[in-house]
Amino acid sequence: MSRITKLISRLQTTASESQNVEYDESARATLLQLSRELTASLQAPDEVCSLLAFSGGAFMCVRLADELKVFDLLCESSPRTTSDLSSSTGAEFGLIVRLLRTLAGMGFVAQLDVDLYGPTAVTRQMTMSSVRAGVKFFHEESVPSVRMAPEYFRLNGWRLPTSMVDGPYQFAEGTEDDPFTHMSKKPGRNLQDQPTCTGCVPTDAVPQE
Repeated sequence: MSRITKLISRLQTTASESQNVEYDESARATLLQLSRELTASLQAPDEVCSLLAFSGGAFMCVRLADELKVFDLLCESSPRTTSDLSSSTGAEFGLIVRLLRTLAGMGFVAQLDVDLYGPTAVTRQMTMSSVRAGVKFFHEESVPSVRMAPEYFRLNGWRLPTSMVDGPYQFAEGTEDDPFTHMSKKPGRNLQDQPTCTGCVPTDAVPQE
């Protein structure tokens, strides 16, 4: 029996043994892990590399959609067409089409038809102020460090940082402060104002329909 066949069999067995997978956390976690293993077994190497290469663009699409209030609009009234969303957000039609297609592929919105979209649980999660603040925070603060990390490690002889004030973050930001001190000095950034670092976690806090 191949690995793929074994994984499918385990998925079926686990699902059939649970009375309600949606509310059975143990079964849900097991099925999620098995489905990830199955996906990894089915994906071709070039597909894995392509997904990694375009992951930054996916993050960008989420941020753009948040700035345009796409998630709010879909939760307020659905389904909506791409033309409607373009008109409501003021964004170019072509941009909205591309954003929605990418978001649908990641589960951030639901594509109901060729030109029709609605919300998912993730859409609703993205309307929470703490969640959207957290996504924005990590996008703004982590992307520069990730981009400059190869150069940082090359210049430092491929060694790990030895302190909290001498790592990729300081190298990218041009600072000698620890991350939180430096972030607190940025214009308009007050880390005490909102839970920007805790908003991307609780799935049980998703607002229900």
